Amino acid sequence: SRKENWIHVGRLDPSKNIDLLIETFLAFKSKNTNMTFSLVGLSTKKFTSYENHLKTKYSFAIEDGSIHFLGRKSATEISNILSQNDLFFHAFEGSLDKSLIEATFNGVTVITINQAYLKEFGPLSIEFNNSANYLHREIENWLKLNPEYLREVAKKRRMIASNSHSFANWILRVEHELFT
Repeated sequence: SRKENWIHVGRLDPSKNIDLLIETFLAFKSKNTNMTFSLVGLSTKKFTSYENHLKTKYSFAIEDGSIHFLGRKSATEISNILSQNDLFFHAFEGSLDKSLIEATFNGVTVITINQAYLKEFGPLSIEFNNSANYLHREIENWLKLNPEYLREVAKKRRMIASNSHSFANWILRVEHELFT
């Protein structure tokens, strides 16, 4: 029932729209001072300047403890960190990120603009559109939704992930491709 701890897992590069995530988070943080946003991951060498830019631009939020850059973490650590958060927040518009699947398996509410994810798992509360305020509207709705509804969405999404993205399912698909 908490709705305070947000997380993003992935590379810190411009394609991940980290600025958009942070700006959206800060807009809601102004209404709830207990909110935190953790970013797990590092930039590639090519985008070190982008990571440094983010840390400089949002140093005030880092200093007040509302934004945490956690760096690289192992798969086990990521799973533990995900389970301690209320929202997986994501804005990469390309292919289906495995971090979205990991968050879904961990039962964390996912809000994203990733069309591949939304097509397969469905949006949380409103039909996706390319408007600039889609993420903002989804979060507004998420903050109002009751915990039972969120548990049902998480359960449904986990079932989809299990059917389509579990290791056992991938093995069956490879066997099918190799032997039929």
